[in-house]
Amino acid sequence: MSKESNDFVAFTIDGKDYHQSDVIQTFKQVAPKDNWKNPIDAKVAIKNGHDLEVLLRSIAFLTGSVAEAVPAGEKRNGNYKKTCTIYRIRADGYYLSIGA
Repeated sequence: MSKESNDFVAFTIDGKDYHQSDVIQTFKQVAPKDNWKNPIDAKVAIKNGHDLEVLLRSIAFLTGSVAEAVPAGEKRNGNYKKTCTIYRIRADGYYLSIGA
């Protein structure tokens, strides 16, 4: 799938480009419902360290704030095999980051 010409590369991890549209989609997992610029405090299921890195960089890219990710549990399938880790994600958000 080709990206729109205005959908620029926001960052690259391990040789894979993440475009602005990818970043926005990833950020929606933790974006505050009332206003995306507010502080972030959310729980989200993450499958691996790479996905966590993409999320943290997406938060930094869009808000200018550094997120903290703390393990808060696990999800398991019907055979009790761990499928992902639940993380509590906290960040100052855009408004606090710019000093508003």
